[in-house]
Amino acid sequence: MLATKTRKMLTLYQIIYRNQCMSRLYLPGREGGMGLSEVNHQHRATIVSIGQYIISSCNPKLMKIKDHHENRESSTTSIIKLATHFGKDCLTNRVENQNKPATDIAYKKYTSSIEEWSNHKREKYLPTELSQEYIDRDGSRDWLKRGSLHYDQERLILAAQDKGPLTNAFKKMSCLSNNNKCRFCNTEVESVGHLISSYKVLLGDGYYTDRHNGVCKYLHWKICKCSKNPGNIYPNEQLGMTTTPFTMTT
Repeated sequence: MLATKTRKMLTLYQIIYRNQCMSRLYLPGREGGMGLSEVNHQHRATIVSIGQYIISSCNPKLMKIKDHHENRESSTTSIIKLATHFGKDCLTNRVENQNKPATDIAYKKYTSSIEEWSNHKREKYLPTELSQEYIDRDGSRDWLKRGSLHYDQERLILAAQDKGPLTNAFKKMSCLSNNNKCRFCNTEVESVGHLISSYKVLLGDGYYTDRHNGVCKYLHWKICKCSKNPGNIYPNEQLGMTTTPFTMTT
């Protein structure tokens, strides 16, 4: 199958990580996915769109085509029968009028994979968190829409979000090992969250602090850049800090 060969090639060249959730792979970037087009879905969506156009049109020639495909063509060659089969919950019997032409009624059926992604045993935590009221959903997914990151950086972030790296916890869940303890501290479960923010050795060495300071520096730089006077700004006005003003060099 073409889609399977495409995924194998993307994995081979490390565009996507191994064992990635397929439902997220085909979701658009605005929904938090990678935006890959599935050939089979695009083929079916086009048939549904054309079938809806033929059903809704009042053009005499298209009405003859509709009658031919409904009564004479077989189920494997009739566009309307195939559209009915592929888009049971998508087709409508509405007829076009001056305010609603058939071209506006016809649309491609988008089968959302968000529910499948949310029910995934390993990757369900991110979509669950994104559904919370205190989360800015559009802002959290904007980096995928813009596509400004290198594919290797994007793959690493997606793998961390989906708990995809081959940690001991993932190995035990996949029945590849019986030990899920951290290989460094040997006390906590070795998960992505533990390695990123809960490993006490890295915390003691200041690794997490340096990373958080880097994020704060970037945020402060963005605030200075958006201010009216980026050359000289008071941090206490923007960040609640009580330090003296400093100079930004751009």
